[in-house]
Amino acid sequence: MPNWHPDVTDSIIENGSGREVGAIRAIHLRDGTPLRERLNAISDEDYEYSYSVIESPLPIANHRSTVRFSDSGNGCVRVVWATEFEATDGADPEELKAGVVAGVVEPGIDGFEAAAHTNS
Repeated sequence: MPNWHPDVTDSIIENGSGREVGAIRAIHLRDGTPLRERLNAISDEDYEYSYSVIESPLPIANHRSTVRFSDSGNGCVRVVWATEFEATDGADPEELKAGVVAGVVEPGIDGFEAAAHTNS
């Protein structure tokens, strides 16, 4: 993740290779926030993976994200990053949603794009 997501400073796979269901990774965000995520599903055939944030100081619960890649023609790839979670601790759900989109999803998709151009 640190190779493509601008807000992730490190990512450590705690068990396994990181490509099997149940694998756990610990990451730190640029501001020092620690997160732990579990891989819920991965499909090479469908070009997608799903994960959940299982530990975080952020006011979220029941998190699940799925990232899908598909051919959109003309040598381009479409990325869809869908995220679901519940706001906790009195957090405003709409404000939290906007923060996740602006701080995680959009920079992540931009990072995928930059990494693809660097590696092509």
